[in-house]
Formats: sequence, C-alpha cells, structure tokens
Amino acid sequence: MIEEEKQNIFRGYSTIKSFSKYALVGIINTIVGISSIFLLLFFFHLSHFLATFIGNTVGMFLSFYLNRKFTFHHKGSPLKSVVIFIGISLFCYYLAYVLFHNFLENLLIEETIILISVELNKKYPLVLFEAILYTVFSYFLHRLITFRSPKPKKELSKHD
Repeated sequence: MIEEEKQNIFRGYSTIKSFSKYALVGIINTIVGISSIFLLLFFFHLSHFLATFIGNTVGMFLSFYLNRKFTFHHKGSPLKSVVIFIGISLFCYYLAYVLFHNFLENLLIEETIILISVELNKKYPLVLFEAILYTVFSYFLHRLITFRSPKPKKELSKHD
C-alpha cells in the first residue's frame, strides 16, 4: 500500500512538472510569435493574415522543438511528429484566425473593447484574442495526438 501511494505521488509530481514545462514553452513561443506578429504589422505593414501566419509559424517551430526536446522528451519519429505538429498547428490557425476571425472581430470590437480599439486600431487587440483561441486549441490537440506517450506493447503469452 505504501509503494502504491509513493507511485501516485510521483505520478502527480511528474504531471505537474510536465505541465509547468509546457506552460513555460507556451509563454516563450507566445512571446516570440506575438512579437513577430506585431513587428510585422507595425514596422513592415504586412496584412493581418500574412503577419499572423508568419508570426505563428515562427512560434510553431519554436514550440515544436522545445516541447519535443524539453517538455515531453519525445522519442518518436521526428519526421512523423513534425508533420502531425504542422497539420494540427495549421488546423488550429485556421480555426482561430480564419473561421473565428469575423466572429471575434464583431464580438470583441463592437461590444467590449471599443475604447481600446479606437486608440490601438481594432486589429491589434483582435490578434491577442485569436492567439488565446489558437493556444487553447493547439494545447489540447498536441497533448492528445502529437506528443502522446506510446502505448505499451503487449507481451505475447506462450499460448498465442
């Protein structure tokens, strides 16, 4: 019984440690990605779509590298996991920045942050809300699909 309790405590500690690393990687890649987006919008005057696409691509590759090496110590095929990671990231990008863009723009700009949008221009606060959606979608899908732990292989019995 004591050994089982120790194992449960260790599993809980391991989960907290892993989540903390994931959160730290998320903060780092979010800062890098959003900074890239704002740099491209403010200084290079790129379109909203192009700036968010490039910024999120930079953040996505940084996130893949750090999460694969630092957070999950993923030992699976790098090619397979990067393809899955890119596919999920593009899907999440589409959800947050394309599918939900007009909805968020109407909801956030017209209803809740009209004073902020007058000073900053409506596209800048919108980028932050889209980034939150992107982060939530991508976290759950990468955790469940890209970096999932491999299933233990069943040992064949002598009767098989």
